[in-house]
Amino acid sequence: MPNLDRIEIVRIDDDGKSRCVDVNRTRSTEFAESGGERNAQYVTFRVRWSKRISEIEFDMPRYRIVWRGVEFDVRGYDDYHYQHRTVDLTGVSYG
Repeated sequence: MPNLDRIEIVRIDDDGKSRCVDVNRTRSTEFAESGGERNAQYVTFRVRWSKRISEIEFDMPRYRIVWRGVEFDVRGYDDYHYQHRTVDLTGVSYG
């Protein structure tokens, strides 16, 4: 069953919104960095393909996903066999 949560996909110098077809938390990690602990949450966002979404594939560092008030860096883009139906965007948030 589709999730249909609303997410916001933000480019550093631009704004855009998309409906999320499915959201799935894939994993979380804790690690020590400079003497302190840091959490990382990995979430996969499935969105419908669009020309605007396809721009993310080769420019991931310039995009962020905002979901439930939390900002995620885009770390993965998967358009299965380039069928242009849905795209899985992998986001990571550091807490």
